[in-house]
Amino acid sequence: MEYKIVNLSPIHIAKYLESAFKSRPYIELIEQSQSIGSASNHFQNIGKFLSAYLTSTGDMSVESMYKIIYDYSKNYEKLIEVPNYTLRGKPIDYLEPKQIYFRDYLLPMIVDVYKTRIDIKEPLQLQDIINIQNYMFVHSKNNKFLTHSFSAALLERINQYGLDSRMELFEREYQSLIKLTGHDTPYKRGKVFLCELSNATFRYTERTPERLHTLLGTYGVSRKDIGTSQDYYTRCLKFKLEHNKKLSLKEKKQIYEDVKKMIDFYYIPQKNCIAFKKEEKPFKSEDVTKYFSDNFIRNMTKYCLNEFDNRGYGNEYEVDKLDRSTFEIATIPDIFDIYSLNVQNRNVEKTIQKWYNLLGGDIMEDTKIFDVDSLNDKLIEDTLHEVYNSLKEIGYNPINQIVGYLMSGDPGYISSHNNSRKKLMKLDRNLIVELLLRKYLSKWEH
Repeated sequence: MEYKIVNLSPIHIAKYLESAFKSRPYIELIEQSQSIGSASNHFQNIGKFLSAYLTSTGDMSVESMYKIIYDYSKNYEKLIEVPNYTLRGKPIDYLEPKQIYFRDYLLPMIVDVYKTRIDIKEPLQLQDIINIQNYMFVHSKNNKFLTHSFSAALLERINQYGLDSRMELFEREYQSLIKLTGHDTPYKRGKVFLCELSNATFRYTERTPERLHTLLGTYGVSRKDIGTSQDYYTRCLKFKLEHNKKLSLKEKKQIYEDVKKMIDFYYIPQKNCIAFKKEEKPFKSEDVTKYFSDNFIRNMTKYCLNEFDNRGYGNEYEVDKLDRSTFEIATIPDIFDIYSLNVQNRNVEKTIQKWYNLLGGDIMEDTKIFDVDSLNDKLIEDTLHEVYNSLKEIGYNPINQIVGYLMSGDPGYISSHNNSRKKLMKLDRNLIVELLLRKYLSKWEH
């Protein structure tokens, strides 16, 4: 069956959410909240779930709206994540509470819509699930909205002039508030701020206007379960004035009058608004294949390969004991030693090449010139003598062992007898080679 997308318009989603937030089931949920914080969470979650369902299905029925609100009112405690302090890291099949809630309550409703629309029969096969995913994906991508939240006090003005940052009110009063706080906010950019329809939409709706909320809000004043937004921001204003020791009484009085005027204007209506604008980026069915192909490697590395995409240390576990029979051991070279020894070898080669060039060779053009006058020849000579004698004491051929060390950089050539290995490793091998060459070649000058 050919499936046609339900193209939602801004008026569709605006009226749908307005109806939901004015419905009796929603009002009762807010009224029966345990605290002002719980009420805030309910508002944001209901807005998020309703928006997700509507944009992914286009189903604007009252029955589905009420079912989403009813299911949430009975099961919202499942959204609270209980910390598991014994688990370090999260298993690959871990789902956050909101994802589990979506799986258990929203997804079955969405699947039922598509089963009817594209004539899918139970039991669902893998291809049926893929088809539903594709249709749901295209539907959501073609119903993306941008939003802007504002106080209902501005509704008449915005209905007449639209959203225009140049028409912001109370500029003088804001300057008075900035004088109190000592700073402005980044939200004053001379632009109309839009965000995608998401959880952020409903967070902004709770604290509009954002500039006033950010400047007035303070950790020193908490919202009370009894008290309006007007009351809360008035208490914030008084708190800031009382704790400001720099302003005079006259300045504080003027600031109180200016800011109280804004508080009364924005919060007396006790209503907020959300403007919805359709994001005009058509997403075609054929784009689905390209999109999922582009994300194939990401999904493979993230979910199909063990911890391939984990940028941290992976999942961690703690045990009391591991029996030796349950594990095997791989011994690997230390990368830092490999690298540093290689650097030493390259330095030795450069030193030999430098002396070869000084004697008329032309193997390399660019060589590093060392300041040989600054070398502590006596220290090198004494150390070589000590190591030579120690190796001879225990039956080694000292020359073979020292040459082996100088050429390879492997300290295993030198015995630890009399701390010979430590003594020799304190010296730079290229300096040892240079000293030996100078001592030997100096004989040619006589």
